Amino acid sequence: MRRHVPIAAILTLLGGGAARAEQKPTAESIVAQHLAALGSADRQAAQALRVVEGPCHFELRRGGAGSLEGKARVSSEGRRFRLELAFASSEYYGERLAYDGQKVEVGFMQPGRRSPLGEFLGTYDVLLKEGLVSGVLSSAWPFLDLAGRAPKLKYEGLKKVGDRTAHQIAYKAARGQGDVGVLLFFDPESFRHVRSEYRLALRPSMAAAIDRSASQQDVRFELDEAFADFQTVAGLTLPRRWTLTLSMDGPSTNALWRWESVIEKVSTAAASPAP
Repeated sequence: MRRHVPIAAILTLLGGGAARAEQKPTAESIVAQHLAALGSADRQAAQALRVVEGPCHFELRRGGAGSLEGKARVSSEGRRFRLELAFASSEYYGERLAYDGQKVEVGFMQPGRRSPLGEFLGTYDVLLKEGLVSGVLSSAWPFLDLAGRAPKLKYEGLKKVGDRTAHQIAYKAARGQGDVGVLLFFDPESFRHVRSEYRLALRPSMAAAIDRSASQQDVRFELDEAFADFQTVAGLTLPRRWTLTLSMDGPSTNALWRWESVIEKVSTAAASPAP
């Protein structure tokens, strides 16, 4: 015997399905939940001046060998940003990267010589201008001012990152990003920003013979940031551990540099008054 289902019940079921469909993650919904996890909008606005610092361990894992102990410091105010990784070594002073709202400044690792990280971020300075480098440790983090940045965001689903799964969002700056790919990853439960990946593949110059050009290899740059051990400080939930890894692979390049920092101190203050 055929059973008749009331029309009202059918409409209820269809309505529930539509509601579930509307709950599908989008870049906008991930960002909104990420900002809520970071801290209230009032606290974010009131703490525009921020300095985070702590010890930093540097290790050269490919293309040489060696390690150093030093200090990491990220200072920021709005879109202005300065990153310092300092080491007491004549062979490697460290890194000094800054954006004053107008131009990018890159320091030297030795007199007159920049490091691979400095060369990469100095050439593709949009990563500093957008406030991407160092993630939420900096007040320049672009998701705090999406209207001012106007990037294109594309939600690409849940992806496997190491031993974890995370929401992946592709980030494209309004201008100046060129061929650098930017992927940002957010924890599916807490919506904290846990990883950034910056990718670039450069084609070698065309060889005189077509068959030789076909056999030439790209030069690949991979810059990764990982964030962990989140703690709430002055109303903001920030990572305590920050790892920066630069890998370079090509016909004449094979190197891996890594910086691991532990944030021990966070200082915040109200924003400077407008002139």
